[in-house]
Amino acid sequence: MSVIIRIAAANDIPRLAELWHEKMVLLQQTDMRFVIPNDPISRWSQAMSEWLQDNRCAIYLAESQHLVVGYVIGWLQFARFLLFDRTGAIGDVTVGVISEIVLDTHSYHAGVARTLLQTIRGWFAEQGVENVVAYVPHNYAVEQAFWRSVGATQLVDVMWIKS
Repeated sequence: MSVIIRIAAANDIPRLAELWHEKMVLLQQTDMRFVIPNDPISRWSQAMSEWLQDNRCAIYLAESQHLVVGYVIGWLQFARFLLFDRTGAIGDVTVGVISEIVLDTHSYHAGVARTLLQTIRGWFAEQGVENVVAYVPHNYAVEQAFWRSVGATQLVDVMWIKS
């Protein structure tokens, strides 16, 4: 089965929202801190339509047999990390942030997540970004395993305080 990777468009939002909602339901089953808001698909779709217009954001999707089977969202984010570059200098950097990578869970899609990752990393490289971070749910073993399989390592722990 061939897979086509392309930039997401506004008419893709309903299917992307379905995939997102499926993932949120799964995440909520593994960690009750993931709360699905009222009217989640509508709210997420509205946010997605804004993200599609934001030049700091890139959204790619994967299609197989004319069906959307996954997507990735990447952001350019200014960061004040104490990072050393190759010359030994320290300073502020722009990092690539992968906020979401989602696949249809109803069937197996060999290599699609890796292809989406490769595509978004290419976009980051075009923007001059060398450092990429991913938001990975702590208790979601599938995503943890995927990120480790592509060579990602844990850099920091993000602590959550509900206010």
